[in-house]
Amino acid sequence: MNSKMPHRYINLHTHRPTGIDNLTEIVNIELSNTLPNALPEYCSLGIHPWHASDNNIALDRLNKHAKNKQFIAIGETGLDKVRCGTYEQQLDLLHKHIELSEELHKPLILHCVRYYNEIITLRKELKPKQAWIFHGFNASVEIMKQATNHGFYFSYGPSILNSKSKAAKSLLHTPSDRLFFETDDSTESIENIYTKAAHILGIQINDLLSITNDNFKFLFNSI
Repeated sequence: MNSKMPHRYINLHTHRPTGIDNLTEIVNIELSNTLPNALPEYCSLGIHPWHASDNNIALDRLNKHAKNKQFIAIGETGLDKVRCGTYEQQLDLLHKHIELSEELHKPLILHCVRYYNEIITLRKELKPKQAWIFHGFNASVEIMKQATNHGFYFSYGPSILNSKSKAAKSLLHTPSDRLFFETDDSTESIENIYTKAAHILGIQINDLLSITNDNFKFLFNSI
């Protein structure tokens, strides 16, 4: 990105695209649904772990479409202890996304519920070259630090609006070069999330925008 241009808000993961002019957003495309005819400028493509039990057709579509230039990241995918699908089914699906992420040199966006240690261990064992990003991160400072040691990135969402949340506490200790923000499936504006984050971190919004613009440029340097 040209340093002379105004910094843009970066929404790393959203299911509700807005098309606002001063916003760069990565729109999640879930392959258990129908692929839209017209794609936003930047998208991620994946199969959610909630749909891990029945994914053969979706996997074929993932491999077919993931090479398209609009898809700048693979996912969301991951592990979820609360919702559908066995651990083995979810893990198998996650491995297929990891392989595709490595093959296409695209970052991996991760959904994780109560399986942080397992995903951290998996990255430690596999040693992938591509970045892995925990989207909607809402875990303890201890888990965040463990993940940081293994090269993870963190995208914080509406959870930080609750100052007592694990997300808000972890944000305060997250290295600036591993940091992103998102709206996920909420109707909250990305501007409000940045405003709250800047308040937590004790910095100006423009400085926070500069940080996330630099991080976006680093991870998606072919854009």
